[in-house]
Amino acid sequence: MKPDNGECFEAEFEIPFEEEKDAVKVIQVIGKKDESKKTMMSVKREGKKVEIEIKAVDFSSLRAKSTTLLRDLKAVLDTLSLIRKEATESLKKKADSI
Repeated sequence: MKPDNGECFEAEFEIPFEEEKDAVKVIQVIGKKDESKKTMMSVKREGKKVEIEIKAVDFSSLRAKSTTLLRDLKAVLDTLSLIRKEATESLKKKADSI
């Protein structure tokens, strides 16, 4: 990614999690690095926190990449929540049947 006019638009996100394994899953799904002609995204984890940095050649590219990232994050978090709910219900049913 190389800005045409030398300018670079940036956004940074810090997302804390209750459990470190959730932060690990987010990194596995979203990836650690993503680069195109107009944007570059880097993702890293520090303990229970995921840090994401997006750089773009123009504001509309930054907005588009940020929107995509937030949608992907929501999908991952919704999936993790559903898995936890199903696991909890399954364990409860097993405990009730004993």
